[in-house]
Amino acid sequence: MLSNNIGYEGLKKVIFPFLGYSNPLIILMAVSLFYIIVNLREYSNRLMNNILSSTIFVYLITEIGGFISYTNIASDFDENIVGGIFKSIAIISICLLVGHVVMQITSYIMICFDKIIKTRKSI
Repeated sequence: MLSNNIGYEGLKKVIFPFLGYSNPLIILMAVSLFYIIVNLREYSNRLMNNILSSTIFVYLITEIGGFISYTNIASDFDENIVGGIFKSIAIISICLLVGHVVMQITSYIMICFDKIIKTRKSI
């Protein structure tokens, strides 16, 4: 394991600075990815659009919600890489599932609200 050679504190000093968004490498990658996507031809896939429509919930739940600690995930990868990968995939899957449930509930509420407005206009 990597932390056996440099220690857990050393691992945090090596890896976590690269997780920040002010890293020049991250900025270069983001600009490059932007130009690649801008130059792609238009592509639409209904299944992918349906699955990925709730990706904002991954950000909202993990970053803003504060439920996920990246330090814990890093220690999970250090102890057992398969467990760390499984935990990361599980976190993303649960966030996507919660996003779909919230979107379905919101859609249902909007349909009911629209029906109420239409019935009041007809009166």
